[in-house]
Amino acid sequence: MKTRKYFALAMICAMALASCKGPEEPASTASFKLDKTSVTLADGEAGSTDVIFTAKDVNPVATVAADAQDWLEASVSARALTLVYDRNETGAVRTGKVHIEAGSLPAVDFTLTQPAYVAPTDDDLKIGQVVGEGDAMGIIYWVDPSNRQNGKAVSVARTTGLTWGPMNDETGAISQVNGGENGKLLASADYAAAYWCSQMGEGWYLPAKSEMVEIFSVYNGVEASLATVAQPKGITDAEKQARAAFDQYLIDAGGEGMNTAAEDNNGQSYWTSTEYDGGAAWFVRFGKYNVAHDVDKSSTSRYVRCIKVIGEYSYPTEPVSLSVSPSSLSFEGEASSKEVTAKVAFGTLTGAEVDTEGADWCSASVNGNTITVTVTANATGASRRTAVYAKAESTSDAEPVTKEIVVEQATMGGFKIGDVIYEGETAVGVVFWVNDKADSAKIVALKRSGKIAWAVDGSVSGADVTEIGCDNPDYGKPNTDKIIEFVGANTDDIPWLSYINGLGDGWYFPAHNELKKLFEAYNGTTFGAASVKVYDSCTDAEKAARDAFNKALIDLGGDPIDDKSQANGDQYLSSDESKETLDNGTEVYSVRFGKVALNKDTAKTGTSRYVRAIKLIGK
Repeated sequence: MKTRKYFALAMICAMALASCKGPEEPASTASFKLDKTSVTLADGEAGSTDVIFTAKDVNPVATVAADAQDWLEASVSARALTLVYDRNETGAVRTGKVHIEAGSLPAVDFTLTQPAYVAPTDDDLKIGQVVGEGDAMGIIYWVDPSNRQNGKAVSVARTTGLTWGPMNDETGAISQVNGGENGKLLASADYAAAYWCSQMGEGWYLPAKSEMVEIFSVYNGVEASLATVAQPKGITDAEKQARAAFDQYLIDAGGEGMNTAAEDNNGQSYWTSTEYDGGAAWFVRFGKYNVAHDVDKSSTSRYVRCIKVIGEYSYPTEPVSLSVSPSSLSFEGEASSKEVTAKVAFGTLTGAEVDTEGADWCSASVNGNTITVTVTANATGASRRTAVYAKAESTSDAEPVTKEIVVEQATMGGFKIGDVIYEGETAVGVVFWVNDKADSAKIVALKRSGKIAWAVDGSVSGADVTEIGCDNPDYGKPNTDKIIEFVGANTDDIPWLSYINGLGDGWYFPAHNELKKLFEAYNGTTFGAASVKVYDSCTDAEKAARDAFNKALIDLGGDPIDDKSQANGDQYLSSDESKETLDNGTEVYSVRFGKVALNKDTAKTGTSRYVRAIKLIGK
């Protein structure tokens, strides 16, 4: 077997090498980090609060100081320190200390400060209270605990069918905390969602991203970061009760609930006034909770609901916004440099620091909003990986933020993404994955099947309705072998079998994680960082990577990965069965290669998807 280099493809697909590496990972390092080390409560009422943390290879243990154990409790879950406290009827401010130990790492001390309880008066705003009238009616969803005559109301009325605004038009409406400020930039009818809110009357506006997340937190009864991310039928009873109570306030005032979709549906989403870029804006989904920007501004499927400040309100400090593109870099074995562009709002890019494990071979420098990453030649005989942490600091008093840039470098020699593999003088495939030593690779076949089913409806073997046990998500060869053994002589029950057998020895039906790796090489990004958009709306870098990969296959006499004849792109079946939606063996995974998606509920008998074989090779 010979390898020939397809250099144009290799140069673009190198962007994806970080995601195309094998499963080998560096040795794990224990870590523990609290989101913050102190909280000052807004009032003296009884309640609870969660402090998010990240932990690796440790199990934190929290202990409340003896002098606070009569009013404060602390517990640790998988991702949060939960503090539960009684009403403070002492007449004075009090503090409680919590000591957190995380294995052999340095202990962390946390401080909770609680003001004295102040009884409410008749003039205070109350959650669920109706304000305004007619088309400008709302209900109070938040009350300022330090002055209960101040609060926020959400509109009883809602609408749908409105766009956010024109495509390819950056407005600068990027505030995450103040939708009113965004609204000043979206004051014309061209920005239909924000304009609809402004027409409700003075003070009404389309909420900013964090304001809509705040509404969701109140609606859900749990801080959004700790919400159960599931369809409404799968959330906790406490969350269901909170949602029902919030919806009842709206219904009693003559409106509709926040999410009226069925419980087995992902639910309804609401536009925010916060712009993502020229083509997209943020939205929040109120069924299966999600905050995203993967729909065009021209979409009309979002809902619109407005908010208004009652009394006085001080908006939070605008958080620093930092994004980097690309977020991963892949280098060949030779010494070289690449640039990353940082986009910063409400702050300044102040540095880029290389992780200590890579400091001897990788360096980074900052010039304006450009980060230059440089690597030395890699003669170690193995690929290597590190990270660069870009840092942006606030122009006010907000916390600085960092973004990780993954840096990987192949060893000099060995397989590379984009290599064309030959058997004799015949090209048979293109490399889309290599292991850390670059001595093992996976190649994708030049040709694909026609649109076929995974199994034939009503087959003798019952493969379409029987769970075979194809449960390997990472390696399709054992899945393929199980299917062939299961059907025995009934090979006609499996439409793709003749396609794979026709390719020769070693080819197999890929598992869904292998299809995701193929997409990453094809798209030039990690799967999670891809634009969830049709081809025409992807980034220029993604288009270039896709075009190069397709051209390589076509020039070799093969078929493109996605011929773009379908609006959302071509889809490929995987060999592994899915039980995420049904438990009867009738569904498998599939991956869409246009507007990228991992589908978990593809019917085995459907005939609208392709199969593309892959093969594992070694030096």
